[in-house]
Amino acid sequence: MGPRRAIGLTLSLTIALACGEDREPPPRPPAPEVPEVPEVPEVPAVEVEPPTTPPEPEPIEPAPPSRVEARGPYQVDLGRDCDGLPALSLDTPEGTCVGLVAHAELPAIAEARGRFRPRSVVTDPQRDDVMWIVDHGARRSRAGRLWRLTRGDDGWEAARIAQRLDRPHGGRVGPDGWIYVGEVQRIRRFDPTDDDPAGTMETVVDDLPIALPDRPVRFHPLTSFVFSADGDLIVNMGSGTDRCLEALPADRCVDEARHTGAVWRFARTGPRSWSSEPEYFAHGLRNSVALAAHASGALLQAENGVDFREDSRPHEELNILRRGAHYGWPYCWDRDQRDPEWTHSSFGCEDNPAYTPPHLLLPPHGAPLDMLYYRGAHLGALDGLLLISLHGYRSPGHRVIGLPVGADGLPPADATPTDVIAGWDASDLGPRGSPVGMAQARDGSLWLVEDTNGTVLRMSRDRWAAHRGEARAEPVAAETLEADALFTSLHASVLRPRCAPCHDFIGTEPTGALRAMAREGWLRTEDGRTVLAVRTAADATRRMPPDRPLGAAQRALLERWLSR
Repeated sequence: MGPRRAIGLTLSLTIALACGEDREPPPRPPAPEVPEVPEVPEVPAVEVEPPTTPPEPEPIEPAPPSRVEARGPYQVDLGRDCDGLPALSLDTPEGTCVGLVAHAELPAIAEARGRFRPRSVVTDPQRDDVMWIVDHGARRSRAGRLWRLTRGDDGWEAARIAQRLDRPHGGRVGPDGWIYVGEVQRIRRFDPTDDDPAGTMETVVDDLPIALPDRPVRFHPLTSFVFSADGDLIVNMGSGTDRCLEALPADRCVDEARHTGAVWRFARTGPRSWSSEPEYFAHGLRNSVALAAHASGALLQAENGVDFREDSRPHEELNILRRGAHYGWPYCWDRDQRDPEWTHSSFGCEDNPAYTPPHLLLPPHGAPLDMLYYRGAHLGALDGLLLISLHGYRSPGHRVIGLPVGADGLPPADATPTDVIAGWDASDLGPRGSPVGMAQARDGSLWLVEDTNGTVLRMSRDRWAAHRGEARAEPVAAETLEADALFTSLHASVLRPRCAPCHDFIGTEPTGALRAMAREGWLRTEDGRTVLAVRTAADATRRMPPDRPLGAAQRALLERWLSR
């Protein structure tokens, strides 16, 4: 049978089945007998009301579509603003979000040039539409600036108010309503209500020590401070070294005699004056950048522990500051652990009445840089918490945590921190977080600044709180980088043996390490030099690697790669 005939037969059969051809059907088998069914009495009809039309359900407003766009270092979701600001994809309590207020690429900040590295944010004491930013600037002296952010019709606008500040860090509103700023050798204040705030700048505390006999700059030179409930100035005096190994084989650390690695107290002598002579209030504190004062009189310090290579030790500490106490650095860490380099010291870590162990332990290597008591209903989930910003690059860091506190301002000794802002790892949506200073604004929102990423952020209530898992963005420029033969050699000879022990992202394969370095800001330029070049210089203030400078061959290979 040919194909044409087969098609014709198939078509005829199809038509016959569909339309029914005039043919005799095949005989049917006889039907089975069916038993008689008894007669059913007739049931009267029941009137049924016609169905009523159900009410129209209230329309549910769909979530706005995701629309991701680059803003500064982040990919923000423009379809989900955060109380009027571009929303960052971070994990926050339900009903809250984090918005991007300002970054280094804003015209006013970019035109001023220099690195934008905000370290503190200060709430204006009178105006709801003004916030103040203390900007450390590039890693050199007198590169710091003071910025005023004012809310306008098109968002927050930045204006540079002062410049040539010397490595500023801390910022607070004083008991007199002026704003106080901590520089490496002094604390100054200015009147925020004046038409020319910079013109009102005056020194309150001067001649804070920065140089040591054996080095030009202390290892922890930044000035952080807080006003106690009595109005005294409590000032951080960071240690001269990491573990005071330079003093070995001495029995005690030289910082004790120099009163560094300590907290100083300047007694209030009048409504707007403080003693010029400090009291050496507490010792054994490596770096007290994070300080908090409670109305009850409690003074808290969050300790930045020593730089052990292990990820699990030592823990950071939360200490209750008391006059004359010694908190163990550099001899002790955690509660009773002895530093292996100080086993010979007469300072004991157990059964020693001169040693005050921490009130509680914080995540290891978290690097706490600020603390704040939050009070208010605007962010109800935060009410009654002690907030701590963790700046560290290791996994416990780059987040904001909270601890519940009682009426005395102290958290329970067995309290476990909870995440307030998390999900801040480096990804295609932005860099790893680097939170430093925090402030509660007059409207109850929480402001915070990032130095490494150069941003000002605001946490507020919002119905659309974005999370990193819900949005996707085009890869950032770092993800397009590929390691060549020269970088592969640099990675094997320099980066892995000298940098990976402290920076775990370097331990990946070369291309992954290169991209991570770009995300972490190591390849950004400061005054024509990359951050990597500045930090690895032999005379760097915070040199990398911290144990010893790069060798001549290692430095030559690094400079060869950087110069391309």
